[in-house]
Amino acid sequence: MPHRGGGSEHHPEQRFASLVELYDLASVVPDPYRALILTAGFTGLRQGELFGLRRRDVDLLHGTITVRRKRLRLASGQIIEDDPKTEAGRRTVALPTPLVAELDRHLSGMTDPQPEAYVFTTPQGDPLERSNFRNRVWAPATAATGVDGLRFHDLRHTAGTLAARTGATTKELMARLGHSSPRAAMVYQHAADDRDRLIAERLATMAAEAGLAPVVAINKRPVEPTAE
Repeated sequence: MPHRGGGSEHHPEQRFASLVELYDLASVVPDPYRALILTAGFTGLRQGELFGLRRRDVDLLHGTITVRRKRLRLASGQIIEDDPKTEAGRRTVALPTPLVAELDRHLSGMTDPQPEAYVFTTPQGDPLERSNFRNRVWAPATAATGVDGLRFHDLRHTAGTLAARTGATTKELMARLGHSSPRAAMVYQHAADDRDRLIAERLATMAAEAGLAPVVAINKRPVEPTAE
């Protein structure tokens, strides 16, 4: 039976973690999960892509991750591991230098050296399962850092927003996040536009507080002269 909706993405409410919140989350989870949290927040890989990542998919020398597969457990309990649903999903994502260092540390001490070994596992070396990870790792971490209700999938939104704020184009966001259409990628650009408007408004306030710019009243009605 086909897995309906396995590759679709729905965005009823976009929620993002800040960089500080991302690192806070990474700091409170058990050590084997630190690199997983940061990789999700910086690269935007989907949970199934992260869970299916193998050691040979990580190229520390060139600072990239290549997405070749996804690993999911269906509602029936069946585990599937296969290619990304779309050609856009098969991609190579560049890593920022701090994440390369985190993954170097992770691979050196917490991943089996075999090329086909899973990059992210439980402390016992078992493949990660969505529900166990959510209940035992993710939920306690969000509670401990005061971001209750933040979903692991929201780290994908975080990565998209951070990339948009660097000035990435729609096509660049599509390539990085594995989108096959521009619609989803444009969500992150809109978020960046909103942030840019907030920056402009705060700059105006700073200028006014410093006495360097007049405060102009918009559409202010003239005062009628009073009769004497």
